[in-house]
Amino acid sequence: MTTAVFDAGLQLLAPGAAITASGSSTGVLLYPRDLPTCDWVVYWSGLVATGTYSLTLGVSDVVGGTYSTIATFPIPPALASGRVHLPIQGNQAAVIDNDSKFMKLTYTLGGSGPSVVLGSFLGKSANNAGWAYRVNDAFTAA
Repeated sequence: MTTAVFDAGLQLLAPGAAITASGSSTGVLLYPRDLPTCDWVVYWSGLVATGTYSLTLGVSDVVGGTYSTIATFPIPPALASGRVHLPIQGNQAAVIDNDSKFMKLTYTLGGSGPSVVLGSFLGKSANNAGWAYRVNDAFTAA
């Protein structure tokens, strides 16, 4: 199990009351073009399986401007709770929006009665071993 220090300055969306409609977080000044390889962490609980849930990580040069997508993640409706680490890198933002300064999370909910408690932040890559493997990793046949 990995233990890491949480940096509130990298939080894109704090979990709170259940989300029942599409929306987005407020843009956070993070200068995404300068990010090293890191993880976009998404975690959720209380997900209603009859809904659909699509998350988008976007960048923009203005906090209230138009955001360009650099990563997406559809939450599988069969998972009532979970947490994923999705790798991102500053070059993604530099190519899509070469003067981007802000990042935000957009969530699109659909289906019948969607509801989810959602949180998201950026963090140090949890298991970034590249194409290799970490010492003491154990692999078993599935």
